[in-house]
Amino acid sequence: MQAPKRPHEFDDDDDAYRNKQLALHSASDAPGKGKRQRVTSSALSTYVSGASAAPEAAPPTMRLEGHAQAVYCVKFSPDGTALASASHDRTVLLWRTTEDCASFVELRGHKNAVLDVRWMPDGQQLITASPDNTLRLWDASAAKSVRKFTEHASFVHAVDVSPRDGAQLAVSASDDGTAKVWDTRQRESVATFEEDYQVLACAMAPACDMVHTGSLDGDIRTYDLRAGKLCRTMRGHADAITDMQTDAEGSYLLSNAMDETLRVWDVRSFAPKQRCTMVAEGHTHGFERNMLRCAWSKWRRDASTGAVHVPPPTWSDGDDGGERPSDDGDIDASYVSGDVLIAAGSSDRCLNIWNATTGASVFRLAGHKGSVNAVDFHPSEPMVASGGQDRVIMLGPLVDESSA
Repeated sequence: MQAPKRPHEFDDDDDAYRNKQLALHSASDAPGKGKRQRVTSSALSTYVSGASAAPEAAPPTMRLEGHAQAVYCVKFSPDGTALASASHDRTVLLWRTTEDCASFVELRGHKNAVLDVRWMPDGQQLITASPDNTLRLWDASAAKSVRKFTEHASFVHAVDVSPRDGAQLAVSASDDGTAKVWDTRQRESVATFEEDYQVLACAMAPACDMVHTGSLDGDIRTYDLRAGKLCRTMRGHADAITDMQTDAEGSYLLSNAMDETLRVWDVRSFAPKQRCTMVAEGHTHGFERNMLRCAWSKWRRDASTGAVHVPPPTWSDGDDGGERPSDDGDIDASYVSGDVLIAAGSSDRCLNIWNATTGASVFRLAGHKGSVNAVDFHPSEPMVASGGQDRVIMLGPLVDESSA
């Protein structure tokens, strides 16, 4: 059976798309010349909780400009002091998240758009994915590529790594119908999983024992890295998967798809047969069919006060020999009872945020002038970043007027 044609938005040989990009970005600034503008949320962003009106007064939001073309991914560093943004202009920019939020590093080397970016756990290196069929490992302080991974035969849509301290494994998803696992200390892959359709999304379990993939057929597959085989296939999405991410504990998986649903899956070994625990709706993909990103909050939020609670970042050996977050009895009760948030981009120019358990809409943020392609939560603060087709990155706090 012939696989359906993949979205071609990243093909530099497509004249229609290139002309569209030139029309959109003809007045753009040169990449690397990052500009920051502090604006009020009432002017550029709408922070609401189940409503459509902006609060009368809200903390400022930073508008970061520096990319010459669309922004496809944004990721906070493990300590939250920096933000990485990946763009169609073939660069990754690193921004400070405090003080003036200036762009302080430009990473350049890919021969096509940069579709995805992840920080390695040490916060000193990053890994990127590109339609030039490669991944690259970067030294952030030296602003240079230190390793190039070239085994994929077609576009590389996504990459993910474990947040575990010292972890060196990465997983990549490609149009060549494979997901590859890499030890970033060497150039050759350590495992390859072949599928019948283009693999568009991937996620690495925090314990580095499982990888999850999402493909053009809408199915999600989980592979056991130790056994080197497929564990399960989860079905529910009716269209191509655009992004996925595991929660901080690795027990649940978040997936976004072109069927305009965001789903949470229980990926624990002994979960019930029906693994989809929640479906959220409200965002759109539109005619652009961009690979819209999604994200989990790494903290939990107290709905009554708006305060956030972060779990202790410690790990211990699990019963199955893998590593899991430790449970030493010292976790704050406020963290246990708090709400985990999930977010996804949307073609309607809004960033949508939901309760991960109930699927209830919590925030709807407006301000971008084009599709919101990317989103990430700050690792320890009630802050969110988004990147859009308008070349702009928005960085600001989550404000709930009802709890102010």
